[in-house]
Amino acid sequence: MTEHEFLLEISNIIDIKLAPLKKDIQAVKFHIEQDVKPNIRILSQNYLPAAQRYASATNQVESVGQDVELLKRIVAGHSEKLDAISA
Repeated sequence: MTEHEFLLEISNIIDIKLAPLKKDIQAVKFHIEQDVKPNIRILSQNYLPAAQRYASATNQVESVGQDVELLKRIVAGHSEKLDAISA
């Protein structure tokens, strides 16, 4: 067997051994294209609006908290005035 024939035989053996791997890789690529990428696209399309709603809600909650604190101070002041009047 010549060196060239030997190398061809090795190449054929490698091709035979790698064929199942190539098939598996193609199946994984197909799965990624058909299932994973569309799901990632859907997630990314929904992420930004959800993040914007969260930011808006956070601002509203902070505003409501500030309003509640102001109302507490006002009610406390009114309570002191009413106690002074009724005493």
